[in-house]
Amino acid sequence: MSTKIEWCDETINVVAGCTKVSPACLNCYAEKMAPRLHRMALPREDYRLAEKYGSTVLDGKWTGHVSRDLAEMDKALKWKKPKRLFIASMGDLFHDSVPDEFIARVWWIMGQCSGYLDPSRYRGHTFQILTKRPKRMQQWMLGWSDRDTRRRWVENFGEVYDWMNGPKYWPDALEGVWLGCTIWDQPSADENIPILLQIPAAKLFVSYEPALGPVDFTKHLPHETSKGPWPDAETDEAVGLDWVIMGGETGPGARPAKAEWFTDIISQCKAANVPVFVKKAPEVVPIIREFPESGS
Repeated sequence: MSTKIEWCDETINVVAGCTKVSPACLNCYAEKMAPRLHRMALPREDYRLAEKYGSTVLDGKWTGHVSRDLAEMDKALKWKKPKRLFIASMGDLFHDSVPDEFIARVWWIMGQCSGYLDPSRYRGHTFQILTKRPKRMQQWMLGWSDRDTRRRWVENFGEVYDWMNGPKYWPDALEGVWLGCTIWDQPSADENIPILLQIPAAKLFVSYEPALGPVDFTKHLPHETSKGPWPDAETDEAVGLDWVIMGGETGPGARPAKAEWFTDIISQCKAANVPVFVKKAPEVVPIIREFPESGS
C-alpha cells in the first residue's frame, strides 16, 4: 500500500488491528485511519469488513480483533525494484494474538526476497518491522534460531520443511530485515532498548514517536569499552542502535514535545555516528532524513 510515512516506500499490512499497551498508544494514528481505510477499500473483497482493520466503523476504536493476511507478502516478491517496506503499519506483527507459525511464514518470504535457497528470487528489499512488544519479538527470535522449533513452526510449508531437514544454512539475521521498537520517554527506552539489542537483525532501530519526555540514548548507542558495550559483556564488540527515528505527536489532542528533547538526541546520535530521521518536531528542530547503510 502506498503511504505517507516518510521513512518507507510502501506498507505491507500482513496483520491489522491492535490493542493499546502503553502511553504512546493513546492517540494511535492507525486506530484513527482504520475506519477511513475500510470505507476507501469497501469494494475490495479483502477489505470488505471493518474487522479487517480491527476497528468498528461507528466509533473508530480498536476492537481487539487482529486480522492476518499472508497474501499481502506476495507484493514483496512481485516488486523487483528494491523498496523499503514497513511491515504491519496498521498493527503489530508481534501482537499476542498473532501465532508463531504465522510470523514464521512472514520470515520465510522475507528470506526468499533475500535470495536464500534461490538467488533468482533476490529482490534487495529492506523490511522494517516496528513493535511495541520487543519482549515477544525477542522470545520469537530465540525460537526461530532453534532448529527444532523452527521446523515445527513451518512444518506445513512443503518445500521449506524439506529444506529444514537439509544442510543449507539459514542465518538468524536476515539481510535487509531491520527490527525496531517504539519508545517515548526515558523509562520506556531503558526498559525496551536493552531487549531489542539482544535480538539478531541486519539493523536495529527505535522510533521515538510520540516523543513524550526527554531521553538520554548514550548507553544505547554503539560504543566500546575494555569489557565491551555493557558492564557484563563477554566480548569487545560494540553493540548499539543503528538508527533513531523521532517525531512529536500530531492531530487532535496531540501532546506537546519540547525542541530540546530532539536537539539533545540529535547531538547524541551525531557523536556516535548513528543516523537520525526527524519527522514532526518543533520548528526550531532541523529536519534530518538519514538512513543506515543498506545490507547486514
